[in-house]
Amino acid sequence: AVITKGQSVKVLNPDGIAHNYHWFSTANASDNKTIAKFKKELVVGPFEKPEFIRTTCDIHAWMGGWVAVMDNGYAAVTDASGSFKIEGVPPGKYTLSLWHEPISKDATALTQEKEITVEAGKAADAAFVLK
Repeated sequence: AVITKGQSVKVLNPDGIAHNYHWFSTANASDNKTIAKFKKELVVGPFEKPEFIRTTCDIHAWMGGWVAVMDNGYAAVTDASGSFKIEGVPPGKYTLSLWHEPISKDATALTQEKEITVEAGKAADAAFVLK
């Protein structure tokens, strides 16, 4: 999930078994809470500081994800083909950053940056290649 600082995240559990939401924050508060079965919800946050937060379900170790807390709303998650679109960016020069979760438990996240210029009424294209 991608959120802007100051926002919270709503975690739902529609399954017929309990799960838990364990988030490992370094800049915001960390926590570990159980979510009861059948659409019970847990509101997590608000998150006030930008960071990438790893989340897991300690009950089911294979379940996990990430929450990206961003400074501003100019962010996107790629689709299944790796494409993304960020709309409403004002004209100007920007540094576009890519972040990909670590590919193993001991690895660091994969990151890349590109300088782009957004012109009024025009699309700005950027391509990243991960090795």
